Amino acid sequence: MKTGIFAKIWAGRGSLDAVFRAARSYGIESFQFNMCLAGKKTLPDRYDARAVGELSYLADSYGIELAAMSGTFNLMEKHKRKEYLEKSEILMEICTELSIPVLSICTGTNSSEGMWKWHPDNDSEESWNQMKEHLDGLLSIAEKYPVSLGVEPEVSNIVSSAIKARRLLDEYRHPSIRIILDAANLIRPGEKALINGRIQEAVTLLKDEIVLVHAKDCKADGQIEYKAAGKGDIDYRYYISCLREAGYAGSVILHGLTEIEAKDSIRLLKRQLLQ
Repeated sequence: MKTGIFAKIWAGRGSLDAVFRAARSYGIESFQFNMCLAGKKTLPDRYDARAVGELSYLADSYGIELAAMSGTFNLMEKHKRKEYLEKSEILMEICTELSIPVLSICTGTNSSEGMWKWHPDNDSEESWNQMKEHLDGLLSIAEKYPVSLGVEPEVSNIVSSAIKARRLLDEYRHPSIRIILDAANLIRPGEKALINGRIQEAVTLLKDEIVLVHAKDCKADGQIEYKAAGKGDIDYRYYISCLREAGYAGSVILHGLTEIEAKDSIRLLKRQLLQ
């Protein structure tokens, strides 16, 4: 497995070269990239060949793999669906040019407060079917590109658990739908004692379709409080051992941390990956 990170952690460095240089100095091997670092929006308005060329050059020069591209938007926002689909295709074109295998997506929420806010209607069959209707649009585009759509089970979204992710995979059986696994996003308030069980369940149900792993942490004895890896209740030794036993050999992408916290989390992750 490779030690990766959300490149956005170094967004304040001022240049794309400085972002790659900083990552290399920390021993980072792979990125989940966001086009905001190239002076664009996460969902860019147009294809910029110059920006793509610079990104390709720097990734090669610094030896950092571009493991995934961030492309999240609220899939349940009907009034923006056409715009989001058009911009997602631009990202798929960029991914194809850069040989980025995974575009991260969000299965959405009915909340008007943001993509990562729970709404009771998320559990309804009506919402499930609406989510799939919108996902169909993304899939029809993805079929034209060698890019997987990375669905991340997230407690505040329509696909809120490993069980629902398995349902989605079984209902589609589509080669473009794959899973991004983040242990912290499987945990609900007060579930500290259930964390290892949630990890084991997810890896068992989803192991053949996991294309990327995220690594952040959480405190879960009360309300969920997300933390940098190693600062919460997740047992990273167990998390990594489950992934290893399942045969996962891709990138483990740190996020949900500041640059100040990066050194300790990178050290923790590298130590577990070497065991």
